Amino acid sequence: MSNAFKRLLKLDVSDLETAESRWKKLSEQLERSRDAHRHRVTGPLHDNWRGMAAETALDAMEEHESQLGLAAQQTMLIQTTLGTASQELTAARADLGRAIRAAEDDGFEVTDDGVINPPPGGPSHYGGSLGDHRDALNRALKRAQDANDQAVADLGRLEAKVLTSGIGWQDAAGDANEISRHAGVRPSDIPLNDLEAENARWWALLPEEKKELYLAAYPEIIGDMRGLPSDVRDEANRTALDKQLEEMDRNPRQSLDSEGYAYLERRRNLMALRDALDEADGGPERKRPYLLMLDPEGDGKAAVALGNPDKADHTAVLVPGTDTDLGDTPSQISRIDRLHDAATREARPNESVSTIWWLGYDAPEWEDGDKLPSGGVSNEDRANAGAPDLQRFVTGLRESHHGTPTHMTVIGHSYGSTTVGVAASRDGGLGADDIVGVGSPGMHVNEAEDLNIDPDHVWIGNSKNDEIVDMFSDFNLGDNPAEAPFGGNNFYVDPDGGHGDYWNEDSKALENQGRIIVGERPRTVPKNDNDWPLLPW
Repeated sequence: MSNAFKRLLKLDVSDLETAESRWKKLSEQLERSRDAHRHRVTGPLHDNWRGMAAETALDAMEEHESQLGLAAQQTMLIQTTLGTASQELTAARADLGRAIRAAEDDGFEVTDDGVINPPPGGPSHYGGSLGDHRDALNRALKRAQDANDQAVADLGRLEAKVLTSGIGWQDAAGDANEISRHAGVRPSDIPLNDLEAENARWWALLPEEKKELYLAAYPEIIGDMRGLPSDVRDEANRTALDKQLEEMDRNPRQSLDSEGYAYLERRRNLMALRDALDEADGGPERKRPYLLMLDPEGDGKAAVALGNPDKADHTAVLVPGTDTDLGDTPSQISRIDRLHDAATREARPNESVSTIWWLGYDAPEWEDGDKLPSGGVSNEDRANAGAPDLQRFVTGLRESHHGTPTHMTVIGHSYGSTTVGVAASRDGGLGADDIVGVGSPGMHVNEAEDLNIDPDHVWIGNSKNDEIVDMFSDFNLGDNPAEAPFGGNNFYVDPDGGHGDYWNEDSKALENQGRIIVGERPRTVPKNDNDWPLLPW
């Protein structure tokens, strides 16, 4: 015991603290390098470089970018290991000091070698027993030894992987789980509920080092927590996306054999999402992309923002319609990009905008061949299932926003307008300042006043050439909202536009949506006459 006793009694953790600080600095530098590479190198190149040579080069550069992110995480875990060891050793030294004082207060003598000798007067002259005091000293020494052994094991686990190309996100996740557990960070402490305000409070009160550990160890959970800051959810969801793709690529033959075409489709969709994010990363700061939600299962679900919604003066959420999945991410991001530009042109000087594509529900599909509707396109099943999540998503945006509340607009396209209508008509509404339906076959309710919002802030843009409106309105999804009985306002759309043309460059439909997003009144037109067909039966 004597050597361990002396070492702990004289322990100085200043070297550990210095090493911890230096590893922290290295981790931060690596993270900044990863971000700079993403936004200044691969992002702009994705936007401007095409062809097979470009694809090969960009794949290589993205691998380097991924390794920078992994190295930043691994160095952070080394920093955490050193910090945990320093704290535990300091606590063990304090335990030892208390044990010595307690023994001496009871009349025992504690030698320089850690031997406890009873006082000359015998047992009747002291409180604690000899055995009790020896146990206290031994517990302190064991705590120090356990901390030392754990640090050695964890550093050995991490040492060989830092700044090497052999580690992947799955391996890193295993390391992060172990190191986090040793540092007292556990998933059981995460408030797993739908209370966005509670999520926000929990995160705000966490020390920075614990936030980093939660992000590294449990990205799928953190990325799905509505109410957390958008940059936090973006980092977590991008890590989860990389992990998912890596896991699928580790055993592609096994996955293909077990899932067949569904595996290929799922991977294609996730790659489309990642490629679209990589390209958007090269945009200006005002349109920086944020991955606010990710569910890789099935057709996949996601939410992507252009511009930070936590700081935006004006925020718009676009809910897409039939036949939309993650494979459509590039075209959908193009839509919110044009919406962002349109709103920015209409905004006052120095006002900021965030536009969001929300595919947080299972949009109905069309069957191939004869294009007969399937998957709920002619009923409200998918809208009913997705509406509560849309409500919670908007509530989460409100909770994570800083400063003066943002002006919130929720736009539904096609069947997405049905989902918006169901969400807005539920208890609590959507909490939006304006609701927009474009190419809407019906918004669930038959009157705008049932959307829990002033009908004067309900805006409908339906083109007379829109075949979806012609085919499906006034039936199972509700009355045609562009017609007079519905109420609200019709805004001007280009007369020759079709179902997918509401976001065409330089179109009046796009311009008017931009005005609504920033709280300005668009150009309006009279509501259509009620043309419900007189059926012969």
